[in-house]
Amino acid sequence: MIFHPWYFVAIAPAMLLALWAQMRVKSAYAQASQEPAGQSGAQAARQILDAAHLYDVAIEQTPGHLSDHYDPQQKVLRLSFLKNCETKVRN
Repeated sequence: MIFHPWYFVAIAPAMLLALWAQMRVKSAYAQASQEPAGQSGAQAARQILDAAHLYDVAIEQTPGHLSDHYDPQQKVLRLSFLKNCETKVRN
């Protein structure tokens, strides 16, 4: 495979768009995490799941930052430590 310098020209817009999107997400998260709230992320998630009658979905803690995810095979919502413990979710 031969490397061609035009590769950078072709890939540059996609890379710039990805960097811009990443900065926007981190900025929005940082701004929202400064606002106080009355309940933790785990409490808010449980309330939403219960309202949707999803009582069999468990909530667990997972390491990392912005690493929240749902595992449909195990029916587990995994929240990062900060969202799980801190009260940074608006009512």
